[in-house]
Order: sequence, then structure tokens, then C-alpha cells
Amino acid sequence: MDGEPASKPESSGAILSIALEEGFSEDLVVISLDGVEVYRQPRVATRLQIGLADSFELQTAASSVTVAVALPDKGLATELELEVAGVLYLGISISPSGELVHRRSTIPFGYV
Repeated sequence: MDGEPASKPESSGAILSIALEEGFSEDLVVISLDGVEVYRQPRVATRLQIGLADSFELQTAASSVTVAVALPDKGLATELELEVAGVLYLGISISPSGELVHRRSTIPFGYV
């Protein structure tokens, strides 16, 4: 019938929500998902008022993914193996000691 939702919703896979959080200062950031570059931005900088530099979402049909994060100009890189079901929130920061650190959650992070 016209105007009615389909009886079975299409499966769109899982969503990985990535937030670049603390410690970014005009940095080139490159992020890959399973070996495919999905994000490349120069001059990423944390907005100190809210502790967030940038964020974006990716859809994936895979339940297990590899996320690679690199800041080539600073010589920083890390690879994360993640299980994604539904929505997974991944926060990435540069620690005060200069290392890439991350946190993950099934509920959204709050930024004020």
C-alpha cells in the first residue's frame, strides 16, 4: 500500500561515530577503516570550550573493523580493532604526554 512503511526495514549495518576530541592543534589527521582512507583533514584543532575538534559517522556492514588513526606531521599513529553492533562511539584524543588515546561507548559522548 502507498504511504506505509515496508514490513521489513532494510538492514543498514552498524554505525561508527568518531569524535576527535582533546589535544588537536592545527594537525593533519588521517583515518582509515579496514585499510580504506575515510577521513583526511588538515588543520584539525580542538575547540577548547567544548573539547571537540571534529566528528563524523561511518556505516559499516562488518561487525569487526580496524580503525587506523595517523597524525603524520607529528609521527603519531594507532590501530584499533573494534566490534561494532548498532552504534559505537569512538573518541580520539592526544594526551598531555603526546600519545594518541581513545575511549569507546555505546552511548553518545556529551560536549558542552
